[in-house]
Amino acid sequence: MVRRHLAQEYGIEGPRHDPYSYAEHKMYVDDKVFTLHYGLDVWASATESGMLIYRMGFSNHPMEARGPRNTEQDIIAQWEQDVGLTLNQFIKAYDRVHGPPQTDKCPDCGDRLASGSGYVGEMMIYCTNKDCHYAWCEPVTLAMIE
Repeated sequence: MVRRHLAQEYGIEGPRHDPYSYAEHKMYVDDKVFTLHYGLDVWASATESGMLIYRMGFSNHPMEARGPRNTEQDIIAQWEQDVGLTLNQFIKAYDRVHGPPQTDKCPDCGDRLASGSGYVGEMMIYCTNKDCHYAWCEPVTLAMIE
């Protein structure tokens, strides 16, 4: 039996005076992890039991300036081939499991859901039943406040 798990991580990279947001899409298949990093730099990697299998960036070898170059489409296509899903399919599958509830009923207890906001761009959906502790919150990135 193959165990699969989808994950997305968001963060900030680059210099402190000019930060950029990034997203990492990860597919866990048994002991393998396939990562697509999309931000200031675009790269894909695969690891098995913590050991690097490959890392594909714009240049296959950093010491070879005139070596073969990869495009963003090449990197994404390699990752899609490894995980067996297109990037759009991955995002839709992730949102189906981890995204906001599709109805106004709590998925845990069935009571009414309410929404609120905190910081700029932040969205939170929570159950109105005080005994139920269901809450969904979208991760805040710099892209939301620019």
